[in-house]
Amino acid sequence: MTAVFRVAIIPYTFEHTNFGQLQAGDEVNLEFDVLGKYVQKLLTLKPTK
Repeated sequence: MTAVFRVAIIPYTFEHTNFGQLQAGDEVNLEFDVLGKYVQKLLTLKPTK
């Protein structure tokens, strides 16, 4: 199975991190903010009347 993950990096982040040195196929560590869990939960909630 081939996994693909794409991101959009803002110019400031690109210039001030090592993203510019990465090449296709490089392994990276992905960390997600706890806020993402709350956003996901909000997106799956059904509206109440």
